[in-house]
Amino acid sequence: MALVLAVDDEDDILEIIRVNLELEGHRVVLARNGHEAIDQAKLEHPDLVLLDVMMPGMDGVTFLQILRQAKKHQKMPVVLVTALDVTDVERRTRAFGVLEILPKTQRLLDDLMKTVQRIVGHTAAPGAHPSGVHPQEN
Repeated sequence: MALVLAVDDEDDILEIIRVNLELEGHRVVLARNGHEAIDQAKLEHPDLVLLDVMMPGMDGVTFLQILRQAKKHQKMPVVLVTALDVTDVERRTRAFGVLEILPKTQRLLDDLMKTVQRIVGHTAAPGAHPSGVHPQEN
């Protein structure tokens, strides 16, 4: 079980991420902007950060700059999620040790779940269906 910090200003996206990662056995902490994410990273020291790039107040790039200044957070795994051009985001974040950049597309949830599994592994919760969807009982 991994502790994942999910950071996004869209509540619907946070809820989808939370539910699906919890079904895989992970503990999920949520933050709605970079300021909340800094506080959560200091408090919880997550195994992985799933980070939206565009957010009001403090965006994901600024969060990364601040996060990497703390020695204990320099190696914290971060996966970016963005609606922006991935090449541009990669150029802007190259120095911050981002593991992967995922575009916000219709495949985002599938891509996120595969990425989390690859980085931190997974342990499905007892009785959980691997797809995150519970089939109807006959």
